Amino acid sequence: MEESAYQFRSALSGFHKGDVTAYIEKLISAHRSALLEQEKTITELQKENRSLHQQLNLLMLSTPAPAPAEAPAPAPEPAPAPVPVSAPVHTDVTSLELQAYRRAEAVEHAANVRALQLYQQLEALYTDSIDEIQLTDAAVKQTIEAIMQQANSLEQAYNTLTTALDASRNKLAAINALLNADEENN
Repeated sequence: MEESAYQFRSALSGFHKGDVTAYIEKLISAHRSALLEQEKTITELQKENRSLHQQLNLLMLSTPAPAPAEAPAPAPEPAPAPVPVSAPVHTDVTSLELQAYRRAEAVEHAANVRALQLYQQLEALYTDSIDEIQLTDAAVKQTIEAIMQQANSLEQAYNTLTTALDASRNKLAAINALLNADEENN
C-alpha cells in the first residue's frame, strides 16, 4: 500500500476518524502479511539447510577421506622374473590381479574426487543458505522496526487528532450553551 497516495477526508478540526482507523488497519494488515511471507521463507530455508546438512553428513560418513594430491605415484612393478618352461603359468593371473587392482584403485580415486567435489558444492550451498537466512532475518527485523515506527507515529497522530477533536467538541458545546442561554434570555 502506498502511504503517500492515501487521502483522508477532512472533518471538524482534523481528518475523518473512520478514514484514519481504516488506513491504520489496512497498513497493519499489509505489514502483517509481508511479515508472515518472510517468516515462511525463513522456515523453508531453514528446512532446506537442515536437509542439506544431513545429506552432507551422510556423504562424509559414506566416503573415505580423499588421498592427498601430493601423494607420490606408486612405484612401478618390477619386471617379473623369467618363468621356467616347466613351471605353471601364474604370471597371467598375477598380471590380471594387478590390472584389476589398478582399475579398482582408479575407480576409488575418481569416487574420492567426486565426493570431494560434492562436499565442496554442498558446503557452498550451505554457506549460501546461511547467508540468505541471515539476510532475510535482517530484512524481517527491519520491516518489523519500520512497522513499529509507523504504528507509533500513527498512534501519536491519532491521539493528537482525538485530543483536538475533544477540545473542538468542548468549544462547540460551550458555544451551543451560550447560544441556548442567549435564546432563553430573549
